[in-house]
Amino acid sequence: TPGGSAASALLAIVGGLVLNLTPCVLPVIPIKVMTLSHHAGSPGKSLVLGLAMALGVVAFWFGIGLPAALFSGFADPSIIFGYWWLTLSIGLIIAVMGVGIMGAFAINLPQSVYKVNPTADSLHGSFLFGVMTGVLGLPCFGFVAGALLPAAAALSPTFVVAIFTAIGVGMALPYLVLAAKPSWVDKIPRTGPASELVKQIMGLLLIAAAAYFIGAGLLALIG
Repeated sequence: TPGGSAASALLAIVGGLVLNLTPCVLPVIPIKVMTLSHHAGSPGKSLVLGLAMALGVVAFWFGIGLPAALFSGFADPSIIFGYWWLTLSIGLIIAVMGVGIMGAFAINLPQSVYKVNPTADSLHGSFLFGVMTGVLGLPCFGFVAGALLPAAAALSPTFVVAIFTAIGVGMALPYLVLAAKPSWVDKIPRTGPASELVKQIMGLLLIAAAAYFIGAGLLALIG
């Protein structure tokens, strides 16, 4: 329903905001905003470059959502839940992502990725700056994206793209707001135990989702 879709999109935006509290992302927000502000030189241009950067973050999540949407386009949810091994596999993947974000193992990006350093002194550069913000945050929230990809098989392609895009909007909002008000950077909380707690809660939510798919798979198996 439209109301349900709107509520899901709102939750996805909130989820995107929460991703900024993870240890890989929170410490670099002030650095990126001040870099943007330095290149801008004026409040008006800072806001424009901030918008370009925010669009880059959204584009990153949109790009992640596309393969998930393509997969869901070829997958009938009723068929997915009809094959116990497929439903169980999706649940196990989500469970692995859940324990991963809780610290069981880490995602390591190739060193070459860290050498990509776009300059945020133009619209194009700020857009790429936003894309790389998403890429470099993958070690922390990549587990969430990894869990969403197989789970998306049970949703419609349009809904999948909308949810991933909404996550991007939520993650991009702080950059847009702080680009307009760089002085607020000092009010950003510092990383610490609270950031780790966010990761643990995300892990528990993923494990709960995994339990749903695993339970459905087991019911299909014994049914």
